[in-house]
Amino acid sequence: MEAYRPGGSVAESGVAYRAIPASACLNGTWSPAAGDTSMGVTYVPCSVALNRGVYSFTVVAEGSISFAGAGTTVGQGSATPGMPALVSGGPHGAVSLAGADTTVLGQVVSSGPVRSTGARAQLTCGAVGTTIAVSGADSSARMVPWCVSG
Repeated sequence: MEAYRPGGSVAESGVAYRAIPASACLNGTWSPAAGDTSMGVTYVPCSVALNRGVYSFTVVAEGSISFAGAGTTVGQGSATPGMPALVSGGPHGAVSLAGADTTVLGQVVSSGPVRSTGARAQLTCGAVGTTIAVSGADSSARMVPWCVSG
């Protein structure tokens, strides 16, 4: 997580980077505004709740990351080879994805469990966590060439 924090190696690497202030966390959770067009990496000092939509950036949270809603997509995909889509760290790290036709374009990394439920969910580039559970008809976790940089 240190690399993603303000002043860390990712933050200083020249990638598009945005740090959400702690004051934007409501009851310990931040949610992007509808139509958020962020690019690159968004660092959040608390948990994150994503609503239905398309998020074309990497979400890095000091707490858990959850999204629920059919058709949700998150990550930069082939635009940034090797970049994870979701990073959840800290003592309360966990990733929970729920909803049909959800797509994650990049690796999911969590200091805790990773759970994906819903028909046709796609985890592109795999997942790392203490436990990983993917359930739902026609759901998959797969690797494609752009998952690995260079």
